[in-house]
Amino acid sequence: MPYQDGVYGCPVEAALHMISGKWKPRIIHELFRGTKRFGELQRLLPGISRHVLTTQLRELETDNIVERTVYPTVPPKVEYRLTDFCLAFIDLIWVLSGCSEPAAGTGYAHDSISVGAGLPQKIRVCF
Repeated sequence: MPYQDGVYGCPVEAALHMISGKWKPRIIHELFRGTKRFGELQRLLPGISRHVLTTQLRELETDNIVERTVYPTVPPKVEYRLTDFCLAFIDLIWVLSGCSEPAAGTGYAHDSISVGAGLPQKIRVCF
């Protein structure tokens, strides 16, 4: 969470803020599997309301995590996909999700991976 002046204490704090919440990680997970339309996301995320999904997608779009493409058809067709920035950010998400294999005997994944290798410099600096 940013301080009162809107500045984060560390780039990692800013990065975590961009993907934090109940639904954002699940939305990112579904979009990691491929481009989705709004209705598809709503079906894949039972329990999320249209309003909350719309709000979360807008925040992810503002943070350059999700790209929204509107096609000029009737009815309107809108698709969501992860941005190139987010795909570079996936290294961090992967580590945080615990999806990596733990290093032999330690139980921790960080020993066996290059943490932050694909992250932008402004985030990678804290690693």
